[in-house]
Amino acid sequence: MNNCYKCEKANGECNDCKENAAKAAALAPTVAAFVASVQAPAGFVKSTGRGSHTGMELWAETASRKVDSTWILLENADAGIKIAINVSDFPSQRYKAGKKIPCRNTLDDLTCDGHTVFKTDKGWRSFDRRGVEDSFYLGNYGDSPADVSKVIQVQLERIVESKETSKKMVAIPGFGFSVHQDQLEALKKKLASGLSHTFMPSGFGTGHIICINKSRFGTRMSAETAKFFGVPALYDETFDAD
Repeated sequence: MNNCYKCEKANGECNDCKENAAKAAALAPTVAAFVASVQAPAGFVKSTGRGSHTGMELWAETASRKVDSTWILLENADAGIKIAINVSDFPSQRYKAGKKIPCRNTLDDLTCDGHTVFKTDKGWRSFDRRGVEDSFYLGNYGDSPADVSKVIQVQLERIVESKETSKKMVAIPGFGFSVHQDQLEALKKKLASGLSHTFMPSGFGTGHIICINKSRFGTRMSAETAKFFGVPALYDETFDAD
């Protein structure tokens, strides 16, 4: 665990860090048992370590950098699928009817965040929504850690569904978004009628409101984008989507 500013001020470990260390030590056997219990699906290889993993990036523990979680990575290199689970050293704070549930250092006291990434013909994709939410959670605010095998299976099913949907997505030229082929004609009619349409990023980022009518802060889009939608001109007004 990293020393906090209180530790630095006291030139030693503060009471908060001592308390956290005690909580982590008490939960450690449960964390270890859970990590060992996670089974890799057929075709996958399991690896673990100290730190946190997003499936694409590893924040590992080193001699000079202490961390407070253990990562599990399930990878199928042939299929281009990675599922990472980060297990916190600390127990979750659970409540029922407004009252805190005492920690008993069981599976239900674990807190895990999960990240699912997979390769497509358009590059790597993730179910994470940047700055908003991870692909899935276990423990606090998520499914029971005891159901981790079911959660992993759901992620694999989501990948299949996502790839099938991706085949029906049509890239909008000159614009960093796509539209489902079944919705394209309706969107063309909507824009031609003078109505606007909003494109939102999957997580935090920049949103776009496009319309044939120029707004105060709108900028003209490329001719190829307008042609794609079958209108003489299109204007784009951006906004912070966070």
